[in-house]
Amino acid sequence: MQNKTPKYTTIIHKIRIELKLSCNEYCIADIIYSLSNNPDSKVKNWCYASKDTIGKFLGITERAVHEIIKRLIEKGIIEKDEETKYLKTTSLWYQSIILERIKMRNVHYEKSSATMKKVQPQGEESSAQEGEVSSYYNNNKDINNNNIVSKDTTASRGNEDINFLISFLKEKMNLNMLDGTIAENRRYCWLALQKFKKEGVELIIGVASQDKFWSNKITSFKSLYYKGIQIASSIKDINNPKLIKI
Repeated sequence: MQNKTPKYTTIIHKIRIELKLSCNEYCIADIIYSLSNNPDSKVKNWCYASKDTIGKFLGITERAVHEIIKRLIEKGIIEKDEETKYLKTTSLWYQSIILERIKMRNVHYEKSSATMKKVQPQGEESSAQEGEVSSYYNNNKDINNNNIVSKDTTASRGNEDINFLISFLKEKMNLNMLDGTIAENRRYCWLALQKFKKEGVELIIGVASQDKFWSNKITSFKSLYYKGIQIASSIKDINNPKLIKI
């Protein structure tokens, strides 16, 4: 049985609200992430804990866990293997929550390091500074893909299609910054990819950028996602990327 549930959950409420998650939804997603990334797990990269186990840990019913998992799948936070029924979090959870935790940890260590430097006598080196802090900055790596995480990874981290489309939207709409937060834009970009596919999203952006009305209305991926159908309705064949020069 996979029963090594996390000892605690750090809830970043700002991002939780942006992702439109309840506290229980957030906690269950975090449990699934922790268990699927447990190096001692018998099934690598998947959470196979029963809904009863998860429910008892959180003090909620098995039925409530089932409903929450269903909602998390609909929101693109977790995915399920239809054959085994095992669960794991998607890149949306990693990009929105896990990378934000790493960033917060970087800030914490940076402040701790600066404080230690101020209180130490000249010439004296702290073992913590020499070991944990230095090694954290030099060797802090994404456990899943061994890419070094930098202090500013917004443009280079995560899903390549999302990174490309965010830059593409800014370029086409002549925007230095998109409205909304980074996490919100990445979430709605991911949802747009599921809805329209990459070529469709590019085409919709291209159409909107050349339309006097839409070029002033589309200022984020949230607005693009919700207005995408209306914009697409002006395209005779959304599957033909050559229909319009983008």
